[in-house]
Amino acid sequence: LYPLKRGISINEKNLFSKRLENYIDQAFENKNLKKIFFVTHPDKYHLKNEFVTNVSTIVDQIIIESRFKKNLNHINFSKNNKDINIESFRKLDPYSHPTEEAYLNYYLPTLLEKIKLIQN
Repeated sequence: LYPLKRGISINEKNLFSKRLENYIDQAFENKNLKKIFFVTHPDKYHLKNEFVTNVSTIVDQIIIESRFKKNLNHINFSKNNKDINIESFRKLDPYSHPTEEAYLNYYLPTLLEKIKLIQN
């Protein structure tokens, strides 16, 4: 959790970016692939302003710079998190996994609706 709490170095950011770019390039070697959806969500420590790094901003930048940007979609729950609060996460989970209730009642329906809108 150190990179999220203390921030990441330029080298760490570049490494993450390069790996995601390579993933995208390799995935689109399959000519049948039409789209890739990336999904990110805030951590409870983002909501408490305890984390300084948010991977969603890095994902956004990679998509903007990608030659496949028209085929990439980022569903970013950090941008509209009015329905996400500290209670949305499992208690005593240092990695802040959402509760099953949050997955079933918020994340999954919202995700499916956003994919449906993007596909139309």
